[in-house]
Amino acid sequence: MDSWIPPEPFWFCKTVADIGLENMIDIFPEIDELRRLQNNTTDIEQLKRFNELLSGLQRWCCRGDVLLPNIIPRIFSQEIENVNNKIFKLSKKLSKTNFYDQLIMKKEDEINGYKLYDTIAPIVYEDEFRGWLVVWNDTTYITKENFLEIYDKTADTDWSKQDEYGISYGGYWKYPTDSYELKNAYDLSRKRNCKCLWKLPYPKHFVLKTIDLGSIENVRYSNFLCEWMKRKIEQMNKVNTLKTISIRHIENNGDLKEEMSKS
Repeated sequence: MDSWIPPEPFWFCKTVADIGLENMIDIFPEIDELRRLQNNTTDIEQLKRFNELLSGLQRWCCRGDVLLPNIIPRIFSQEIENVNNKIFKLSKKLSKTNFYDQLIMKKEDEINGYKLYDTIAPIVYEDEFRGWLVVWNDTTYITKENFLEIYDKTADTDWSKQDEYGISYGGYWKYPTDSYELKNAYDLSRKRNCKCLWKLPYPKHFVLKTIDLGSIENVRYSNFLCEWMKRKIEQMNKVNTLKTISIRHIENNGDLKEEMSKS
Protein backbone atom coordinates (compact mmCIF):
# COMPACT_ATOMS: atom_id res chain seq x y z
CA MET A 1 0.00 0.00 0.00
CA ASP A 2 2.99 2.29 -0.41
CA SER A 3 1.88 3.52 -3.83
CA TRP A 4 -1.61 4.82 -4.51
CA ILE A 5 -3.86 2.97 -6.95
CA PRO A 6 -7.15 4.54 -8.11
CA PRO A 7 -10.14 2.83 -6.48
CA GLU A 8 -12.53 0.71 -8.46
CA PRO A 9 -16.22 1.69 -8.40
CA PHE A 10 -17.21 -1.45 -6.51
CA TRP A 11 -15.35 -0.28 -3.40
CA PHE A 12 -17.95 2.39 -2.81
CA CYS A 13 -21.04 1.52 -0.74
CA LYS A 14 -19.82 -2.07 -0.38
CA THR A 15 -19.05 -4.19 2.65
CA VAL A 16 -16.72 -7.14 3.00
CA ALA A 17 -19.82 -9.35 3.06
CA ASP A 18 -20.92 -7.96 -0.32
CA ILE A 19 -17.63 -8.84 -1.97
CA GLY A 20 -17.04 -12.02 0.02
CA LEU A 21 -14.41 -12.67 2.65
CA GLU A 22 -12.47 -15.11 0.46
CA ASN A 23 -12.25 -12.54 -2.31
CA MET A 24 -11.13 -9.89 0.16
CA ILE A 25 -8.42 -12.17 1.54
CA ASP A 26 -7.18 -12.72 -2.02
CA ILE A 27 -6.94 -8.96 -2.50
CA PHE A 28 -5.69 -8.11 0.99
CA PRO A 29 -4.09 -11.20 2.59
CA GLU A 30 -3.53 -9.29 5.84
CA ILE A 31 -7.29 -9.18 6.46
CA ASP A 32 -7.36 -12.84 7.50
CA GLU A 33 -4.50 -12.29 9.93
CA LEU A 34 -6.13 -9.17 11.36
CA ARG A 35 -9.41 -10.97 11.94
CA ARG A 36 -7.66 -13.87 13.66
CA LEU A 37 -5.62 -11.60 15.93
CA GLN A 38 -8.65 -9.43 16.68
CA ASN A 39 -10.57 -12.45 17.94
CA ASN A 40 -7.71 -13.73 20.06
CA THR A 41 -6.30 -10.62 21.73
CA THR A 42 -7.43 -8.56 24.69
CA ASP A 43 -4.54 -6.10 24.34
CA ILE A 44 -6.19 -2.69 23.91
CA GLU A 45 -3.17 -1.07 22.29
CA GLN A 46 -2.88 -3.92 19.80
CA LEU A 47 -6.57 -3.58 18.99
CA LYS A 48 -6.09 0.15 18.41
CA ARG A 49 -3.33 -0.66 15.93
CA PHE A 50 -5.69 -3.07 14.16
CA ASN A 51 -8.25 -0.30 13.99
CA GLU A 52 -5.71 2.05 12.42
CA LEU A 53 -4.74 -0.59 9.85
CA LEU A 54 -8.34 -1.29 8.90
CA SER A 55 -9.11 2.42 8.68
CA GLY A 56 -6.05 2.82 6.47
CA LEU A 57 -7.29 0.05 4.19
CA GLN A 58 -10.70 1.69 4.08
CA ARG A 59 -9.26 5.06 3.08
CA TRP A 60 -6.97 3.42 0.53
CA CYS A 61 -9.84 1.60 -1.13
CA CYS A 62 -12.08 4.64 -1.45
CA ARG A 63 -9.60 7.49 -1.13
CA GLY A 64 -10.81 10.37 1.07
CA ASP A 65 -14.39 9.89 -0.12
CA VAL A 66 -14.88 7.03 2.30
CA LEU A 67 -15.03 9.55 5.14
CA LEU A 68 -18.08 11.34 3.80
CA PRO A 69 -21.06 10.57 6.05
CA ASN A 70 -23.42 9.92 3.12
CA ILE A 71 -21.39 6.96 1.85
CA ILE A 72 -22.87 4.15 3.92
CA PRO A 73 -22.19 1.27 4.16
CA ARG A 74 -18.46 1.49 3.58
CA ILE A 75 -15.89 -1.17 2.95
CA PHE A 76 -14.44 -2.52 6.24
CA SER A 77 -17.00 -0.54 8.28
CA GLN A 78 -18.28 -3.63 10.08
CA GLU A 79 -14.77 -4.85 10.84
CA ILE A 80 -13.82 -1.44 12.24
CA GLU A 81 -17.01 -1.32 14.30
CA ASN A 82 -16.28 -4.78 15.74
CA VAL A 83 -12.79 -3.72 16.81
CA ASN A 84 -14.08 -0.46 18.30
CA ASN A 85 -16.77 -2.28 20.27
CA LYS A 86 -14.20 -4.66 21.69
CA ILE A 87 -11.88 -1.79 22.64
CA PHE A 88 -14.68 0.08 24.40
CA LYS A 89 -15.83 -3.01 26.32
CA LEU A 90 -12.31 -3.78 27.52
CA SER A 91 -11.61 -0.13 28.31
CA LYS A 92 -14.82 0.21 30.32
CA LYS A 93 -13.83 -2.74 32.49
CA LEU A 94 -10.45 -1.16 33.21
CA SER A 95 -11.69 2.41 33.69
CA LYS A 96 -11.95 3.85 37.20
CA THR A 97 -14.33 6.58 36.07
CA ASN A 98 -17.76 6.80 34.50
CA PHE A 99 -16.30 8.03 31.21
CA TYR A 100 -17.81 5.15 29.23
CA ASP A 101 -21.36 5.82 30.42
CA GLN A 102 -23.75 6.57 27.58
CA LEU A 103 -24.14 10.19 26.55
CA ILE A 104 -27.02 10.51 24.11
CA MET A 105 -27.02 13.30 21.54
CA LYS A 106 -29.44 13.46 18.62
CA LYS A 107 -29.09 14.98 15.17
CA GLU A 108 -32.53 16.55 15.51
CA ASP A 109 -31.32 18.71 18.41
CA GLU A 110 -29.89 22.15 17.71
CA ILE A 111 -27.25 23.98 19.74
CA ASN A 112 -25.84 27.40 18.86
CA GLY A 113 -27.73 27.33 15.58
CA TYR A 114 -26.27 23.98 14.41
CA LYS A 115 -27.73 20.50 14.36
CA LEU A 116 -25.89 17.90 16.42
CA TYR A 117 -25.01 14.35 15.36
CA ASP A 118 -26.37 11.06 16.64
CA THR A 119 -24.16 9.52 19.28
CA ILE A 120 -24.49 7.33 22.35
CA ALA A 121 -21.07 5.81 23.06
CA PRO A 122 -17.99 8.00 23.68
CA ILE A 123 -16.57 9.45 20.48
CA VAL A 124 -12.98 8.96 21.68
CA TYR A 125 -11.12 6.65 24.03
CA GLU A 126 -10.59 7.83 27.60
CA ASP A 127 -6.86 8.43 27.20
CA GLU A 128 -7.57 10.68 24.20
CA PHE A 129 -10.24 12.47 26.20
CA ARG A 130 -7.66 13.25 28.87
CA GLY A 131 -5.51 14.86 26.20
CA TRP A 132 -8.51 16.88 25.02
CA LEU A 133 -9.03 18.11 28.59
CA VAL A 134 -5.61 19.73 28.59
CA VAL A 135 -6.58 21.80 25.57
CA TRP A 136 -10.09 22.50 26.91
CA ASN A 137 -8.58 23.96 30.09
CA ASP A 138 -5.96 26.05 28.32
CA THR A 139 -6.61 29.56 29.67
CA THR A 140 -4.01 31.26 27.49
CA TYR A 141 -5.65 34.33 25.99
CA ILE A 142 -5.93 34.28 22.22
CA THR A 143 -6.82 37.25 20.05
CA LYS A 144 -9.12 37.07 17.06
CA GLU A 145 -6.11 37.75 14.83
CA ASN A 146 -4.16 34.85 16.37
CA PHE A 147 -7.20 32.63 16.01
CA LEU A 148 -7.46 33.47 12.31
CA GLU A 149 -3.76 32.82 11.78
CA ILE A 150 -3.92 29.37 13.40
CA TYR A 151 -7.10 28.57 11.52
CA ASP A 152 -5.49 29.42 8.19
CA LYS A 153 -2.53 27.18 8.94
CA THR A 154 -4.70 24.28 10.12
CA ALA A 155 -7.84 24.25 7.97
CA ASP A 156 -7.53 22.45 4.65
CA THR A 157 -9.18 23.47 1.39
CA ASP A 158 -12.47 21.78 2.31
CA TRP A 159 -13.19 24.73 4.60
CA SER A 160 -13.27 26.91 1.47
CA LYS A 161 -15.63 24.62 -0.42
CA GLN A 162 -18.51 24.29 2.04
CA ASP A 163 -20.72 26.42 4.22
CA GLU A 164 -20.77 26.40 8.00
CA TYR A 165 -23.34 23.60 8.03
CA GLY A 166 -21.04 21.26 6.12
CA ILE A 167 -22.92 21.47 2.82
CA SER A 168 -20.43 21.07 -0.01
CA TYR A 169 -20.48 24.08 -2.30
CA GLY A 170 -23.24 25.66 -0.27
CA GLY A 171 -23.47 29.25 0.91
CA TYR A 172 -21.55 31.60 -1.37
CA TRP A 173 -21.18 28.84 -3.96
CA LYS A 174 -24.93 28.98 -4.54
CA TYR A 175 -24.97 32.63 -5.58
CA PRO A 176 -25.90 33.56 -9.18
CA THR A 177 -23.38 33.30 -12.00
CA ASP A 178 -21.22 36.42 -12.36
CA SER A 179 -22.06 37.57 -8.82
CA TYR A 180 -19.29 38.89 -6.60
CA GLU A 181 -20.10 36.20 -4.05
CA LEU A 182 -19.72 33.30 -6.47
CA LYS A 183 -16.55 34.69 -8.02
CA ASN A 184 -15.02 34.94 -4.55
CA ALA A 185 -16.79 31.95 -2.98
CA TYR A 186 -13.55 30.16 -2.11
CA ASP A 187 -12.14 32.98 0.01
CA LEU A 188 -15.50 34.14 1.37
CA SER A 189 -16.44 30.63 2.50
CA ARG A 190 -13.12 30.18 4.25
CA LYS A 191 -13.44 33.49 6.08
CA ARG A 192 -17.06 32.88 7.05
CA ASN A 193 -16.27 29.44 8.46
CA CYS A 194 -13.50 30.98 10.57
CA LYS A 195 -15.86 33.69 11.80
CA CYS A 196 -18.46 31.07 12.75
CA LEU A 197 -15.85 29.03 14.63
CA TRP A 198 -14.75 32.12 16.54
CA LYS A 199 -18.33 32.77 17.62
CA LEU A 200 -18.80 29.31 19.15
CA PRO A 201 -19.18 29.75 22.94
CA TYR A 202 -16.47 27.29 23.92
CA PRO A 203 -12.76 27.52 24.85
CA LYS A 204 -11.02 28.97 21.82
CA HIS A 205 -8.02 26.63 21.91
CA PHE A 206 -10.31 23.62 21.88
CA VAL A 207 -12.38 25.06 19.03
CA LEU A 208 -9.17 25.33 17.02
CA LYS A 209 -8.30 21.73 17.89
CA THR A 210 -11.60 20.54 16.42
CA ILE A 211 -10.64 21.82 12.97
CA ASP A 212 -8.84 18.59 12.16
CA LEU A 213 -10.34 16.23 14.73
CA GLY A 214 -12.21 13.23 13.43
CA SER A 215 -13.39 12.36 9.95
CA ILE A 216 -15.72 15.33 9.41
CA GLU A 217 -14.49 18.90 9.12
CA ASN A 218 -17.01 21.74 9.30
CA VAL A 219 -18.37 24.27 11.80
CA ARG A 220 -21.37 22.10 12.58
CA TYR A 221 -19.13 19.19 13.56
CA SER A 222 -16.79 21.44 15.56
CA ASN A 223 -19.81 22.71 17.45
CA PHE A 224 -20.91 19.10 18.06
CA LEU A 225 -17.47 18.09 19.38
CA CYS A 226 -17.37 21.07 21.74
CA GLU A 227 -20.88 20.43 23.03
CA TRP A 228 -20.13 16.72 23.50
CA MET A 229 -16.99 17.65 25.45
CA LYS A 230 -18.91 20.07 27.67
CA ARG A 231 -21.63 17.50 28.40
CA LYS A 232 -19.15 14.69 29.04
CA ILE A 233 -17.30 16.80 31.59
CA GLU A 234 -20.59 17.70 33.27
CA GLN A 235 -21.58 14.02 33.31
CA MET A 236 -18.30 12.98 34.91
CA ASN A 237 -18.36 15.80 37.43
CA LYS A 238 -21.80 14.75 38.68
CA VAL A 239 -20.25 11.66 40.24
CA ASN A 240 -16.94 13.39 40.91
CA THR A 241 -14.84 11.07 38.77
CA LEU A 242 -12.73 14.00 37.62
CA LYS A 243 -10.70 15.31 40.52
CA THR A 244 -9.89 18.70 39.03
CA ILE A 245 -11.74 20.04 36.06
CA SER A 246 -13.38 23.26 34.97
CA ILE A 247 -16.23 23.87 32.61
CA ARG A 248 -15.19 26.92 30.68
CA HIS A 249 -16.88 28.97 28.05
CA ILE A 250 -15.26 31.66 25.98
CA GLU A 251 -17.70 34.46 25.38
CA ASN A 252 -17.89 35.99 21.92
CA ASN A 253 -15.77 38.93 23.05
CA GLY A 254 -12.96 36.57 23.97
CA ASP A 255 -13.32 36.87 27.76
CA LEU A 256 -12.98 33.73 29.85
CA LYS A 257 -15.98 32.91 32.00
CA GLU A 258 -15.71 30.26 34.70
CA GLU A 259 -19.05 28.47 35.01
CA MET A 260 -18.17 25.57 37.25
CA SER A 261 -15.07 24.25 38.91
CA LYS A 262 -14.16 21.37 41.21
CA SER A 263 -11.11 20.88 43.31
